[in-house]
Amino acid sequence: MRLETIVRTFLYVLLTGLIFIFQGTRSEWWSGVITGALAADYLTWLFFTIPGIFDCMEEGAWEAMVNLAAGIIIFNYGHIAVPRGDDGLVGAFFAFFVVFAVKAAYRGCRYFIASNE
Repeated sequence: MRLETIVRTFLYVLLTGLIFIFQGTRSEWWSGVITGALAADYLTWLFFTIPGIFDCMEEGAWEAMVNLAAGIIIFNYGHIAVPRGDDGLVGAFFAFFVVFAVKAAYRGCRYFIASNE
C-alpha cells in the first residue's frame, strides 16, 4: 500500500475518534468544516483514483471501503449533518476549498516530479 493510503486511513480514524470524544461540544461551524473537508476528500478521490483503479484494484478497493466506512460512521453515528445556517456553510465552503487545493497541489507536484525523472 502507498504511504498516502495509510496516512489517509489514519486521518479518518483520528477524525472519527475526535468526533466521538467531543460529540457534545461541536458547533455548527465545526460540523460544516467536517462536512466540507469530507466532500473535498471524496471529490478528489474520485478525480484521482477512479481513472487508475484498474491499475491497482486492491488499493482502490481499500480506499473505497475506507470512504464508505468513514462516511457511515461520521454522518450516521457521529451525528454530523449538512449545515443549514450561515456559520456552517462558511465552514463547509472554507474547508472544501482548502482541502481541495492542498490535495490538488500535492498531486500536481507528484505529477511534475514523476514526469521529470
